[in-house]
Amino acid sequence: MPASLPLETVLDIVRAYIQRDFFYEDWSPYHHRLATLCLVCKAFKDLVQRVLWSRLRLSSDAQLEKLAEPETGTSRLFQHVEDFAGLGPDCDGHFRDGLQVDELIGSLLPNVRSVAMRSFGGSVFDMERVAFCMALTSLALESYFLCDISRSLVLANLYDLSLVRVSSASPYGVSRVLHEDCTPALRRLYLADIFDANEPDSWFPEPRLPIQGLDLRRVKTVQLKPESVELLPSALYHPDGPFGNKSDVLLSWTAQSGYQLSGSFELPRFFQLHILHWMLEAPTSQFTEAIRSVLDIVWGEEFEVIFLPSSVRNRANVPTWIQRGLRTLFDECIDAGISIYFYSDSSEESSLRMSDAFLRFVNDPSMPDESPLIVESVVESRRSRTGEATSPKTHEETLWTFAKSFGEIGDLDDEDDLGGDFYSEDEGEDEEDDEWGTEEEDAEVEE
Repeated sequence: MPASLPLETVLDIVRAYIQRDFFYEDWSPYHHRLATLCLVCKAFKDLVQRVLWSRLRLSSDAQLEKLAEPETGTSRLFQHVEDFAGLGPDCDGHFRDGLQVDELIGSLLPNVRSVAMRSFGGSVFDMERVAFCMALTSLALESYFLCDISRSLVLANLYDLSLVRVSSASPYGVSRVLHEDCTPALRRLYLADIFDANEPDSWFPEPRLPIQGLDLRRVKTVQLKPESVELLPSALYHPDGPFGNKSDVLLSWTAQSGYQLSGSFELPRFFQLHILHWMLEAPTSQFTEAIRSVLDIVWGEEFEVIFLPSSVRNRANVPTWIQRGLRTLFDECIDAGISIYFYSDSSEESSLRMSDAFLRFVNDPSMPDESPLIVESVVESRRSRTGEATSPKTHEETLWTFAKSFGEIGDLDDEDDLGGDFYSEDEGEDEEDDEWGTEEEDAEVEE
């Protein structure tokens, strides 16, 4: 009689196989591959369904409502869900009535460990509902209005919290969630665009960064993306600030002209730059103006590491009106000894999750610098050692090594591709003063 494995052992093997290669493929290929095992026999079907349902991804609350109906025969499988994501479209900021998805999560998903939702099941979310999910360790919410949060709320095992474009009726709503009494196990925190609002459809929400006055030394990894850098506290680290001296804090900043990165606030050691999609799609000089603020901080050597979107890693994908600012940034980071890494800005969950590159760096601070100039230099050195020809002339349009920086003499004579002279701002003001002076002198002559 041939030897056989217990079915529970088969399940362990399947789970180990998935975990081993999880980061090299999307879930969909695994789902289709494993689904065929359900055809072997009923015992296999019952076993593999646990794995298939361990990770549930939906795009509308109607799908969840349909699956929860008793007649579908699938409601019993919700007990196996460990990782749930409801990722609706980006909302327009207006109130949306919908399914009480927070109530369903609390009742249908007793064993869920991770919940990520964006514009899913209406605009309002009640944190009290997820308190019934005792296994919950990760919660990510985007575009929600939080109901009043009681002082008795406890999310005992919550380790990872992300709140993006979240508003609260009480100015202390989010602060209560961050308090140690509510989230004693919290170690990772991502806050982006937090607001105070009287109601879900408020026209004038007030931006906030609810970390002042809190003791957040237990949080080891932090990403902050405030509506304005002016919301940053004057001190970030203990004893005057909320975070511990060994906490890794990342500031995420969207490139905008007219905004400075200097003020009466403390900047963290790590910085992440966001580039708006329209800056990459239509010619504009605003990125050139915005990058000045970043370069000022780089020259001041206040940052240790800078994270950039992966969409600008390959020069061939970067429009010409962006290239000079990035090439200058690459040069200055090398001179200042600042490492560069690239984060994913295209995945479905990238907007509501902490920077993947930042987490990789925190786990391995010695990871190689991903600066394109350094990477291209290493490739050229390898070519030279192996006797290969250097990069051909045709690569000049695709390699950052051949890109022009600000102030570099070229076809545009120290101008960016929109004709804006990077160094001429003060000179322009002087010329304007001279013009006014000339008019005053002319008036005196006329008198």
